[in-house]
Amino acid sequence: MKIRTQIFSCLITLLISISYSHSLCSAGEKPLTIVALGDSTTAGTPGFRSPAESPPTGSGNPESQYEYWMVQRHPEWRVINQGINGQRSDQILRRFDRDVLENKPDVLIVLAGVNDLYQGVPVEDIQNVLKAIYKKAEENNIKVVACTILPYNNITPDVLE
Repeated sequence: MKIRTQIFSCLITLLISISYSHSLCSAGEKPLTIVALGDSTTAGTPGFRSPAESPPTGSGNPESQYEYWMVQRHPEWRVINQGINGQRSDQILRRFDRDVLENKPDVLIVLAGVNDLYQGVPVEDIQNVLKAIYKKAEENNIKVVACTILPYNNITPDVLE
């Protein structure tokens, strides 16, 4: 699990690094602020409960969250874990103003949808909610890193169609 989390973190860090020059964090400038919004993968479940779940700093093994590994590679970044275990994309969208806008991020990482699929939510509904999240970010001048829905071991053939 730790290696998978580190690889995932590397990929997200690479995407963000490509989008921003290193000069963003030079002396006298505001550090890059990133909000990670999502479900259990974002939260760090099962090894970690995010600050959104267990305020103010979360609980468990911080190495279980990909945000930890991002900050290891870029200590000048401010990365805020707003993942909550078990949430569907519609529940995540309802937290947008509080969990994203209040933190004034430069970048938003969105990883959501697997719980929707697991609970039988139609794919079109999931796509519409994700588009709404992306639109809200765009309206607030926040760059988005959209992550794919991760595979899970109970996936059924009808979900894959």
